[in-house]
Amino acid sequence: MLQKYAVLIIGILAVGGCATGEPTLKVSPRDVSGAYCAPLFTIPSTTSRLPVLPPLPSGSDRPSAPDGLSPETQQIAEIIGVMDLVRETRALEAADAQLPDEAKHRLVEARQHLSDRLVMIFFEVSSVAGRVDCEATRANHVASALAEMKDQRARRYEITAIVGDALIGIVGGAFTIAAKETAAGIADLVGGSFATGFGLAAGLTRGEHAFFHPEQTNLLRELWEAPQVPTMFPVSVWRFLNWPLGEDADYRTRREELIAEWRNDGLIGESSQLDRRSTLFFGTGGTYEIDDLYARAQMMEVIKTSLSVMMQYLYLFSQEVLNQQQVAVR
Repeated sequence: MLQKYAVLIIGILAVGGCATGEPTLKVSPRDVSGAYCAPLFTIPSTTSRLPVLPPLPSGSDRPSAPDGLSPETQQIAEIIGVMDLVRETRALEAADAQLPDEAKHRLVEARQHLSDRLVMIFFEVSSVAGRVDCEATRANHVASALAEMKDQRARRYEITAIVGDALIGIVGGAFTIAAKETAAGIADLVGGSFATGFGLAAGLTRGEHAFFHPEQTNLLRELWEAPQVPTMFPVSVWRFLNWPLGEDADYRTRREELIAEWRNDGLIGESSQLDRRSTLFFGTGGTYEIDDLYARAQMMEVIKTSLSVMMQYLYLFSQEVLNQQQVAVR
């Protein structure tokens, strides 16, 4: 009789092991290999015409900007390297009625050059914004798949603990009825251990998976290390992120402001996570947990806020310089 119940207990444990088999991560291989998002394409022959980080003149050393331009337009004109052309265009426009034909042709050419340059910068910013958005989507995609897998595993543990504990309780009751108190105690002990073990497993279930981003495509790494010459960001975007802010600003550049926001939001700032996360986020990747993936996606979202500011500056520039309109701030 005892042998039969022992076999039943062993069978329950075996069923529990089968019921808690590892679920499969349902996510495209591209999402973990780093091939999900297209790389950024830069044109050295175009962007290399501009110095990477020119010093910001101050006081009397700084050439006066044309009248009627907002500080944002002046800044973006300096960043994309067209301030001299803006001055020339404004001077030609002011004397348009008295201009000879040759000067009028020059005005048309200057405005066309400004327009072409603006369109190119718009495409560059849009390219970076698209890549950043793709990286955020990619991280969220894998995180959601891991969260689903974690929930499935936890539910299996919980169901196995409940069913297994109930069945072993039946076995213990049978031993008690049969006046086999020692065997009943053993069954209760096994049942308690079984339920406790799977209950703890349900509560401590973690979701993690390998997640990679090659060095040549890791935008976070370039922002973190701040090389003098960017290899992934277009020069125009890189200059905007690293352009000196005003003296009353809390941080020297927008890039430093981004990193400070990452820290303040707890994405990389906690001492217990900094070393591991810095290796994951700014290296080639590794084993990510769900919270790591969500943190990486949030860091990308923070970058998008700066890109949206640059797009607004470019829009303001187009209206004030090319259309000569005053733009209301809302």
